[in-house]
Amino acid sequence: MNLYPEKYHYKGEEKTVWRLEYRVMGQRHRRTFSTREEGLKWSRLNQNIAKQAGQKLFERWASIDEEQMRDILKALEMLPKNGDNDKPIQLTQAVVYYIKNAKPEGGAITLQEALKLYLKEKERQSSSNYPKILGQCLEKFSRDFTARNVHEIKSTEIEKWLRKNKDWCADTFNHYRGYLKALFGWCQKQKYLSENP
Repeated sequence: MNLYPEKYHYKGEEKTVWRLEYRVMGQRHRRTFSTREEGLKWSRLNQNIAKQAGQKLFERWASIDEEQMRDILKALEMLPKNGDNDKPIQLTQAVVYYIKNAKPEGGAITLQEALKLYLKEKERQSSSNYPKILGQCLEKFSRDFTARNVHEIKSTEIEKWLRKNKDWCADTFNHYRGYLKALFGWCQKQKYLSENP
């Protein structure tokens, strides 16, 4: 890596920028910095990455353009602190969360749509009254989550819904919890969500 000052004229004034030249996969690259310190900082950071993670990762990192770099820095600034230890959430954690929650592999589907498909399958599998009873119970739940996609419903919301029915005995509570677990388990198998809440 080679860091050097370069003078230029802007509106009749002489200004100086710092240019950093380096090679990635045999190609010459240049970055421009306002100060020598910025250039040295970037250079040191990337040399440390090359030492610690190897040349391949360094080459990938060094090939990121300035717009991508600004986007990464902005994303890091947007990440909230992580509770007790006051460390920021890692960017990879945010990406994993996004992949799990924002883009279900099977596509987005509302709870009502999923419930209809689930009950149809249960009716095909059973000749008893079980699908009818199951449908009546799950309809109560789905009324409170109208038009919500199944992958957006969180375990805390389900628990809150279960607990608000204070007149239920323990058996009724456990039956509803079991029905919901089975419904969301079926949704997971259909890839409408990545994990059962």
